[in-house]
Amino acid sequence: MEVKSLSLLILLLTGCSSVPTPDELSQTVPDTVNSSVKEPTIVAECIVEKWENYSNLFGNAIVTSRKLGEGVRVAMHTPSAGLYFLADVERTEQGSKTKTWTREGLRSYVQDEFDAVVNCQSF
Repeated sequence: MEVKSLSLLILLLTGCSSVPTPDELSQTVPDTVNSSVKEPTIVAECIVEKWENYSNLFGNAIVTSRKLGEGVRVAMHTPSAGLYFLADVERTEQGSKTKTWTREGLRSYVQDEFDAVVNCQSF
């Protein structure tokens, strides 16, 4: 874990990883796509609750959410790393679909965040 943390810190400090806006990040291919029979607001509230309780190398998570069409966008930021993780929860005929993104270079450090999104899809 220390090697990963140090490598990530060096990557961010050297500026090799730019910080995209949520809109820019959502224009790329999602890292994951999950489906649920739950309504978008229920899934999004679950994601917010789980992500708010995360603390990582970059400090405590700051989580924001906003209405996005018939769905909800949830973004996780940290004070030192900026935008860290993004989830768009969209309405579908069956319930909802959640697309998630993280910044290039951070993907190997966000398994807990991905797991939280998956867990929020089921009852």
